[in-house]
Amino acid sequence: MKGISGLPLFPHRICTTGVKPPSAAHSCYKQFLLLRRKPLGNVVSVMPALLDVKPRCSVILPSYNRIVTLPRAVASVLAQDMPDFELLVVDDSTDGTPDWLARQSDPRIRILRSEHKLGVSAARNWGLAVARADVTAFLDSDDAYNPNRLSVPLMTLAEQPDVVCLLSSSVKHDWNRTRTALQPDLKLLPSAFEWALMCALINVECSSITVRTEVARAAGGFCETLSLGEDNEFLTRVAKLGAARLLSDVLWHKFWSDDGLSQDGRAAGSNLLRYALQQPKILNKYPKLGSYGATKLLVADLRRWDIKTFFADLRQFRAAGLLRGNTLNLWRSHREVRKYRRQMRKPEALASLQGAPESWM
Repeated sequence: MKGISGLPLFPHRICTTGVKPPSAAHSCYKQFLLLRRKPLGNVVSVMPALLDVKPRCSVILPSYNRIVTLPRAVASVLAQDMPDFELLVVDDSTDGTPDWLARQSDPRIRILRSEHKLGVSAARNWGLAVARADVTAFLDSDDAYNPNRLSVPLMTLAEQPDVVCLLSSSVKHDWNRTRTALQPDLKLLPSAFEWALMCALINVECSSITVRTEVARAAGGFCETLSLGEDNEFLTRVAKLGAARLLSDVLWHKFWSDDGLSQDGRAAGSNLLRYALQQPKILNKYPKLGSYGATKLLVADLRRWDIKTFFADLRQFRAAGLLRGNTLNLWRSHREVRKYRRQMRKPEALASLQGAPESWM
């Protein structure tokens, strides 16, 4: 039997339904850990032996109305050169996605179906709650894996037990060009990893993340109040639990979608405020970072000629304490952070990174 893209499919399938999804009111994974102690609900077309054998890797793929791109994403996982995985598709779609998923026959696919919209972070957290492997990878429904996306990180994690998380390189397919986005090939100790994330010195996208499952759970999962930057904020908490490895191997493809969450610039200001609530260090310990993030968004508002959003963002940034001092001081601080980021994003600088500069403490 042949499946999508001509890939051979197994004659059976696992479809997990009836599992009560985490409530949208829950803010993080820890608040629904009890889910793991409850039965999974109605499981259809199960091969019992398959559930008895723990896979080497769990892949979590949230999907909401992505019937056009989801088949490509699923096919790229099924084409892995390391076949010992489970694919958790967390679906809350209202289009033809549920029907398409119902026709898939590979037993490694487990479908978690919600009748109400979860949001991407809640969907990933639900996947984390039921993941059976010791290692978890993530994939957005409009992206795709290369065949070695799982095997390379698994080998690295086996060789380096102090590493809890890996970020891999990608090919990015923008609207009018294709480019390779390389990560430097190096290890970051916990303090350096956390600081690199807070300063955005490294590229972070969820499809690049491979993490030890228990570490992801211990970190609290994804913050469900964030619609942008939730992957960065999640890793900032993961960084407290161990080192990270950046891989120069190109292991996946990033495709831009017009309806992607990252395209909603009008929501970025409110999202930054929610991020500051989760990471208050950018307000009280490293205010230059908070100011830099706020001024970048204000400039972006003006570049879109979105004056209404500009003034709304300006008011709320001032009220939250993200913007302090007069315009001249804000401009000087912005230039200082921008210069620091340009310097420290270089591979040789990242390799020697220890943490925040003493002058910023």
